[in-house]
Amino acid sequence: MTENRKKPRILILDDDVDILDSISTALQSAGYSVDTARNAREAIEKSEANFYNLALVDVRLPDIEGTKLLTGMKETRPEIMLIILTGYPSLQNAVDALNNGADGYLMKPIEMEELVKVVQTHLKKQEELFRYMLED
Repeated sequence: MTENRKKPRILILDDDVDILDSISTALQSAGYSVDTARNAREAIEKSEANFYNLALVDVRLPDIEGTKLLTGMKETRPEIMLIILTGYPSLQNAVDALNNGADGYLMKPIEMEELVKVVQTHLKKQEELFRYMLED
């Protein structure tokens, strides 16, 4: 990353404070600017007020099912990359996530090294997409 480029911004949405802290620490150590939210309302407010390159969204939230939140986030910020995190993986969750705009699906517990690699891969895809769109 060059000095004059801004750090990619990531929003982590999970109601478990320990998970928020561990993911936040891992991503900040990898050079990302990180923000957190503990419920869907807070995440929506933050994503309307700020640009995020990527959001990590827990499936089970206190105020809404995470897969249902994806559509609203994509409508607000179509360029955002969305990755679902779940401790309760199921085929239905995966299908719902993809149908509602998820770009990825990860199961908890997740190794932080793997998470950072997945984030890097999705941010690279986003960068390539923007470059392609600018060439037209």
